[in-house]
Amino acid sequence: MEQGLQALLDRGASRRKLVLGVAFYGRVYRLASADNTGLHAPIDLLNRPKRGAFLRSDDIHAYFECRELVRQRRLFALLEALTQANVKQ
Repeated sequence: MEQGLQALLDRGASRRKLVLGVAFYGRVYRLASADNTGLHAPIDLLNRPKRGAFLRSDDIHAYFECRELVRQRRLFALLEALTQANVKQ
């Protein structure tokens, strides 16, 4: 993030006009098979996850909804090492 902002500043962007946005949501999927849960596992396109109450979307849930599903052990999170991004499965 810091490098990206610095690159914009180095190219003449006004510090007063830069706005940093941080996403507080997660993408959710239903896997095609309970036996294949790794990164890039196929998803079930016909059997979508339930809609989240806050965003009312079946594939994007608010951060607090994801945290609650992880707490209830109904959603599992793993860290993808290459991008340092949380991957929900």
